Amino acid sequence: VSALLALGVQEQRRGGKLPPARVFLLLLHLALDRDSSIRAVLNSLALGLGFPASWRNKTPHGTSIAQARDRLGWEPVRDVFRAQKTPQQICDVWRGRSVVALDGACLRAPRSIANRAGLGEPSASLRTASHPLLRTVLAVGVYSHWVYEAAFAPYRKQQPDQKIGEPSLARSLLGRLPADAIVVGDRGFANARFLSAVRDQGLDFVVRALKNGKSFKLRKVESLPDGSDLVRLRSKSGDLLLRRIVFGYRTRRVVPKKIKKGKAYERKRKQGETTRVTLVTSLLEPERYPGKEVAGLYRDRWEVEHVFKELKVQLGAKKPVFRGQTPTRVLQEAYATLIVHRCLWANAARAAERASVPALRMSFEICLRLTRTAARLSGPGLASRVLDLLACSAVLPKRRDRHYPREVLALTPKYRVRKVFPANAVA
Repeated sequence: VSALLALGVQEQRRGGKLPPARVFLLLLHLALDRDSSIRAVLNSLALGLGFPASWRNKTPHGTSIAQARDRLGWEPVRDVFRAQKTPQQICDVWRGRSVVALDGACLRAPRSIANRAGLGEPSASLRTASHPLLRTVLAVGVYSHWVYEAAFAPYRKQQPDQKIGEPSLARSLLGRLPADAIVVGDRGFANARFLSAVRDQGLDFVVRALKNGKSFKLRKVESLPDGSDLVRLRSKSGDLLLRRIVFGYRTRRVVPKKIKKGKAYERKRKQGETTRVTLVTSLLEPERYPGKEVAGLYRDRWEVEHVFKELKVQLGAKKPVFRGQTPTRVLQEAYATLIVHRCLWANAARAAERASVPALRMSFEICLRLTRTAARLSGPGLASRVLDLLACSAVLPKRRDRHYPREVLALTPKYRVRKVFPANAVA
């Protein structure tokens, strides 16, 4: 870590109170303890490591902390994130291939003039938005919650002709994914340019297409024995030979019915219709990749939503995830948060190996609490004791394999509906 930080930081003529390595540790502890202030986190860090002689038993002022973070920059923290190696306990393998889910989200940043100008914010009709936003795209292992790669961009650029959306961010991280990866994406990634970029990197994909062919037009070539179709997609970079898989799931309408004697609601279920989902994939061999299992990969893609919950709710404590008042400090904390998230799941995977259970059986919340406690302690064998405690106390019950129809709540109209009678009706 010290070598990577030294590459990205210019040489300083005098030794400061906060050298780059100590600032980096501060960023990690800031991501680990979101409820505390920056100076409180620095005090707890100093209690664990000891007060340096340059501090003279006094914590540096907030201005000194901000200047030290600005000297470090965000590029060295990104380099440390990319230099992290995937532990051997992390396994996202399906039929000999790594399965990586892509999805994007927006993370809230603190309200400041610099963040509003540098990151941008959603448009509001009557007033400004509550927080500036940082747009992010994550590549997550669906069976381990390991974040393989991440890309960040401002929510809104000052130049209106330069638009950075989720597919553009995702293209920038394709080259750093595992060489045998299968990329699983939602409808937002269903465009020919992105799919061509995935194939140019030698990767395969499973992406849901939009309804009525709005994303791209597919020409049927032939039908395959498993019920899927071989189709051709035309794009500017060249034609792609793909496989189209169509499956459906039932939807039930749930109509609330108010009970007159009380304020409770009785839900009345009505049989709905079957919703059809169209997947396009570059896995063209139905014998090696059956259609039902490929459709199951799309369902497993929703594990990435748990990762966003871990970042926003559990690590972020339901607040703006970051504290930085400038875009540079926000990016610092973004990569530091992902480093901490990786370390937590690496410990969870090692503890799962000791308990002989899959990694997703481990509780992220319990792992986070134990790590926060261990960060304030020191002593020989502490890491091994933490793993033993995780193996015996953080194992969750096995998930139930539930396949129920999707329920849609159909609310009754708030106002009376005007009835239109036919022309030949008698009043």
